[in-house]
Amino acid sequence: MIEKVRLCPPNSEYVKINFDGSFIQDTKSGDWGFVVRDHEGSVILAGAGNLDNVHDALCAEAHACLIAITAAADQGMMQIQLESDSMVLVKALKSPDYDLSARGTLFR
Repeated sequence: MIEKVRLCPPNSEYVKINFDGSFIQDTKSGDWGFVVRDHEGSVILAGAGNLDNVHDALCAEAHACLIAITAAADQGMMQIQLESDSMVLVKALKSPDYDLSARGTLFR
């Protein structure tokens, strides 16, 4: 059975950024994508692209996050909420637990 996921929009002061990254082990490459929605659920910005020289899936997710935040900031969006399906990335961004890891600079 396929579970239907329902969009939970942010409050009116924020925009919500959903992002995702993919990783291809054989070529050490991947892809990224993001969508920014307002409090009504309307898409106000989106993007997608390719990644070269990616170490693993977590790095692809982190790059997708960074690209999405940068794109939103370039458009003057400063009040943001992030949403990711990567629980490891969420933990790495919310705590200093991963700061000394090989990917720590990317997480900070």
